[in-house]
Amino acid sequence: MVAAPLSIATLEATAQKLGAAASLKVIAGADHFFGGYESTLVVALTRGLQGA
Repeated sequence: MVAAPLSIATLEATAQKLGAAASLKVIAGADHFFGGYESTLVVALTRGLQGA
């Protein structure tokens, strides 16, 4: 059984509920493998881990 994908609105609501403990970055056009978006993913993860 495959789970239904979460909507961006659901993810945004969840991040808002978590407050400062969460950060949400949507990489437009990327799928769950981030093929072709690796450099964008690296930048987003680096900023998130650095607390930017």
